[in-house]
Amino acid sequence: MIDLWTELAREAGLSLSPAQIGQLDRYLDLLIERNAHINLTRITDKAEAEIKHVADALAVLRYLPPSAPHASRLQLADVGTGGGIPGAILAIARPDIAVTLIDSTKKKLDAVQSICDAVGVSNVRTLHTRIEAASLKFDVVTARAVAELDTLLGWCERLMKPRGVLIALKGPKAREEIDRLSPHARRRWTVTSHAPAVPQLDGHITLVCALKT
Repeated sequence: MIDLWTELAREAGLSLSPAQIGQLDRYLDLLIERNAHINLTRITDKAEAEIKHVADALAVLRYLPPSAPHASRLQLADVGTGGGIPGAILAIARPDIAVTLIDSTKKKLDAVQSICDAVGVSNVRTLHTRIEAASLKFDVVTARAVAELDTLLGWCERLMKPRGVLIALKGPKAREEIDRLSPHARRRWTVTSHAPAVPQLDGHITLVCALKT
């Protein structure tokens, strides 16, 4: 599975170090271990999680802006983060960005923060709030299995910096969600759909959403 992870990173112009690969592997181990005490993920088979958690998150890398020299650190929020997917995985792969994990369940956030601390992920912080109540602004917002696209766009609009993007990880019904967008969402957002980067992620669709200027 390491070959798949490195391939996805390479497609985004990145190279995962042995230390980062070790962090990804250890994150999964601890996620599955903590799941016995608090519901963080429905996927408890590690081989399945290597694809549906780590690979799925790493496929987002190609849509993240690069860090600009002398610019402030890229700010990314992962809303409804649950078990820290994709936010914590992206933080491991991109230590140059600052990741905020947002969830309305504090016990989940505490568990994920403890996993990040144990793995040595220092560019992550947690924010206990509902998405629609958050007041911070971000360059990138990610969301996986959080809400129907139209609802998600309404929640996240207030979180976006100018020229920010929302990256929504969806399943095979993504096209149907786009077709059901409200007139307001169509006026406010441009949505592009991207097929899976690798065959192992067949059925996984990434929606890149940008506010219209």
